[in-house]
Amino acid sequence: MIPLQIQFRIIVLSFLFGFFGMFLYSIFNRMFFYKKNKPIRFIFEPIFFAALTLFYFYLNYKVSLGYQTIYIPLFIVVGILIYQLFYATLFLRVVE
Repeated sequence: MIPLQIQFRIIVLSFLFGFFGMFLYSIFNRMFFYKKNKPIRFIFEPIFFAALTLFYFYLNYKVSLGYQTIYIPLFIVVGILIYQLFYATLFLRVVE
């Protein structure tokens, strides 16, 4: 059984990763929005997502001692939804 403290850390990490991952993806989109060179974007987008995924699993390994739970994707999606619904327009105005 996973201790409650580790479960809480996994939930918080997953939520924050979903939130900040979408923030970074919004910045990534803004960088390539005005550029008309689509092949470069198709090269950098998988690299970007692979780097985010590796970073998440490294953090998750350090925070949760290697435990993987079923609700990790759920809280990543919740973080993404909270960002998209409430913060996306605010942050994009600041970035531009």
